[in-house]
Amino acid sequence: IKIAEMPNAMAYNTMYKIAEEKGVENIKTLTAKELCKRWNISDNTLRNKENQGIIRPLENGGKKKIYSMKDILNVESTGMRR
Repeated sequence: IKIAEMPNAMAYNTMYKIAEEKGVENIKTLTAKELCKRWNISDNTLRNKENQGIIRPLENGGKKKIYSMKDILNVESTGMRR
């Protein structure tokens, strides 16, 4: 099966496994807006999840919050996104 044919979570997990083997970090990130759209939640709900320690934005020195795909998939796999 090709990565392009895999369900999203499986494809990202496969890409991360390959990236880890090659020593690559943070292949993909999402902005807060993109993550809210992916999870179908409001920005206030995302902020609450940050306050609860469910997900943390990456330190990027900028004004936009970004989240690693690895962290996002971890939350999704635990069922804690809702």
